[in-house]
Amino acid sequence: MSQLKIYEGEVNAGLLNDMVAFVLETAGAGHPQRQLVRGRCLFYDNASSGDSLQDKYGFLYLGELLERYEARFGMALPDLRAIALALGYVKELLTDEMFVGPQRADFLRKVRQRSQGDVYLTAARCLLADEKDAARWERALLGTQYKKTEELLFAMSVLPDFAQAERTLRPQMSVLLGAGRTLPAIGNMRLFDWLISHARPHVKTLRGKDTALLRALCALPGGYVKPESKPYGVLESHGYTAFEIACLNTRAALTLAGGLGPDSLVTEKIVVGLFKTALGQPDPLPEEVCQSLEGLFHKYSRFRIKCYGCESLSDALKEDVQIQEPAAFAWFAGLAGVEHPALGGFDILDPRWDSLAAAMKPEKYRALFGLSLTETMPAEELKAWVSRYDQLTGDSFKDACTGERYSPHFPLLVDKGLLDLWQCFQDSLDSGGNVRNPDTLDNIRRYLRGIRTAQAYRFYQRFFQEYGMPGLKRFWDWGHRDFKESLCRASRSYCSCPESLHLQRDFLDGEGQRQLLDWLQDYCFFYEPEKYPGLVVAILRDGSAPGLLSPAEQRALFDLAISRIRPQDYVVQALKSKYLTEEEQRADQAALAVKEQEAAERKRQEALQALRDEYASAGSMGAVLKYLENYRYYREKQAQACRIVSEGLPGRLEAAAYRLEQEEQTALLSVYALLLNHRSMAWAEIQGEIQKIKEERENDHDSRMRPAC
Repeated sequence: MSQLKIYEGEVNAGLLNDMVAFVLETAGAGHPQRQLVRGRCLFYDNASSGDSLQDKYGFLYLGELLERYEARFGMALPDLRAIALALGYVKELLTDEMFVGPQRADFLRKVRQRSQGDVYLTAARCLLADEKDAARWERALLGTQYKKTEELLFAMSVLPDFAQAERTLRPQMSVLLGAGRTLPAIGNMRLFDWLISHARPHVKTLRGKDTALLRALCALPGGYVKPESKPYGVLESHGYTAFEIACLNTRAALTLAGGLGPDSLVTEKIVVGLFKTALGQPDPLPEEVCQSLEGLFHKYSRFRIKCYGCESLSDALKEDVQIQEPAAFAWFAGLAGVEHPALGGFDILDPRWDSLAAAMKPEKYRALFGLSLTETMPAEELKAWVSRYDQLTGDSFKDACTGERYSPHFPLLVDKGLLDLWQCFQDSLDSGGNVRNPDTLDNIRRYLRGIRTAQAYRFYQRFFQEYGMPGLKRFWDWGHRDFKESLCRASRSYCSCPESLHLQRDFLDGEGQRQLLDWLQDYCFFYEPEKYPGLVVAILRDGSAPGLLSPAEQRALFDLAISRIRPQDYVVQALKSKYLTEEEQRADQAALAVKEQEAAERKRQEALQALRDEYASAGSMGAVLKYLENYRYYREKQAQACRIVSEGLPGRLEAAAYRLEQEEQTALLSVYALLLNHRSMAWAEIQGEIQKIKEERENDHDSRMRPAC
C-alpha cells in the first residue's frame, strides 16, 4: 500500500484490491466505471489482478469468498474491513449471479454485528446502504468525534459531498490536521494527495483562521513553499517539520492535477530544496523516501532549465550541503559518487562514521577514505588514519594501494614514510627475480618519474648497484625513458642537444647532483649512444652542470663537442668564449677569417664558372644576346658576363668561318653594342670583327659570299 502506511494495520488493502479487480473484470467494467471506483476508493491499486482471487485465495467466485474466507484464513478485523469496503466500492457492479443463497446476507450480518464504534465498518455500511439508509450513515460519520487523523480523513473520503464534510468537520480537521495530527506525512503522501485534490476546488470559499491550515496545504501544488513564505509558516506552526513540508511540496507540484509539473523551473527549485532538507536530516531517511529521492536524482540529472546557475541536481547540491547522518551519507555516496562535496564531512577518526565501513562497498569506502588524505597531513596523523581504516575494514590500505593499478595514494604513502619504495619493489618480484605484480611495478615507475624526492634518489642508488642501466628496460620496458626525461627535456631532432638539463634538487648536495649527471651520461651511452654528443653540448651550456665537473673534465668535453659535433654557430661561439684562452680565441678568429676568405673565393669562382658554363651552352647569337640581357640588372654579374663574351666571341666566329645568316648578324650587332656600352670591347676591335662577317644566303649552292658590311 504505497504511501498509505498508516492504514497497514487497519485495512488489508491487498485483499480489498484483489476483490475490486475481480468484480471489475467479472462485470466487464469499462473505463468510466473503473474511474468511478478509483475516485471513491482511497486504497485503489490498478496493478491488482482479478486472477488473484483464485490464485492467492483459492476461491472461484465472490460469494465463495464471503462464505468460506473465515474458515480458511480466519477473519481478522483488517480482513473484515477490507471485504466489506470492497463490496461497498463496487456495489453498483454486483449481481445476484456472483452469490449463491444467503452468502451476501450472512456476511453483511457479520458486518452489522461488529460495526459499532468502528469507523471503517461504519463507512462500509454507508457505501453498501441503499439511498434511503445512506443518508443515516452519512449523518453518523459526520457526527462522529474522531480521535485519529487517519480515521477522520478516511471517513471524509467515503462521504459523497466533500464541501459539506469539510464545513461540518472543520473544527476537528483544524485539530487533527494540526497539533493533534496522529500520522506523519512521510509514508502517507497519498492521503494528503487526496485531501489537497478535493480541497483545492473549494479553497477560494474557505474563510477564517480555522481554514488557514487547509489553505496552506492547498498552496503546495502551485508554488515553492519555502521557509520565508506564509504557507510555510502556517504549516510549521501546526507541527509540520521542514522535511514533511519539502516532501509534500515536491509531490504535490509533480503529481497533482493543476500542479507545476516536472519541467517548471520552480519545480526544479522545489526538488533542490527537498534534497538539501533531506540530506540535512539528523535521523536515517526511510527506505521509501530514499527510493523516491533516487528517482528524482536521476530525473534531474540534467535540468531542462538551468536552476541556480547549475546544469543538474547534483551540481546544485555542491554548496550549502554537508551530510551528517551515516545512513544518508552511504546512500548518497552510492548515488552521486564519493567525490561529491556534500560528503566532505567524513572523518574516519570520528566514531560516528564507523558504520560506513560496512554500509558501503569496499572499493567505494576505500575511495572515500582516499579522498580524505592530503599532502599537508602530518605523517603521524596519516598513520592514525590508515590504522583506523585497517581496523574498521579488516583490510590493509597500504597493500591495496601498492597492488592497485594507477593508485593515486601510493606516492603519498611513500612520501610520508608508510611505504618503503625498495621493499615494495622487492615484494613485486618472485624468488627468481621475475615480475609477479606488474601493477606495483608501474606504481613505482610513476613515483620515480621526475626523481622529485630523496626516496626516489635512494631507490635508484640501490637499483643501479644491483641491476645497472640494463635493469631499467628489464623491469619497465619502454618506461626506461622516464629516467632520462626526469633529468632533461627530450630533444625534438635527431642527434641534437636537449633543450635543458634538470639536475638540481633541494634534497641533494653537489655530490648527489654529480651522481645524477653520471647516471644520465651512462643512460645515453647505453640506450642512445648516437645522442651522447648532443648531451655533451647540453652539459657545457647548462647553468649548473659544468660546476659539477673539474676544469679538465669540462675542457675534455669541450674538445669533444667542437671536434665531433656540428652545433649551431651561436652555440659554438658561446662555448668558445667560455672555454678557450684569449690566445686560443685570437688564433681561432684568425683561422676563421682565413676560412671565410677561402670560402668567399670558392664561392666567387663557382659563380664565375657557372656564368662560363651558361655562356658555353648558348648555341646561337640570339642565345648569347639573351644571356647578356639576363644580367642587365646585376652590375657585377653583367660585367663578368660581358668579359666572358668578349673573350669567347672571336673563337665562336672563327669556328663559324664568320658566316652568319642575317638574323644572326642582327643579334651579333646587338651583342657588340652591349659590349661597347659596358667597355668590354673597343670600337676598333669591334669594327675589325664586323669587317670579317660574311652573309650566308639561303639556296646559295656555289657558296659565293659578299661582304656584309
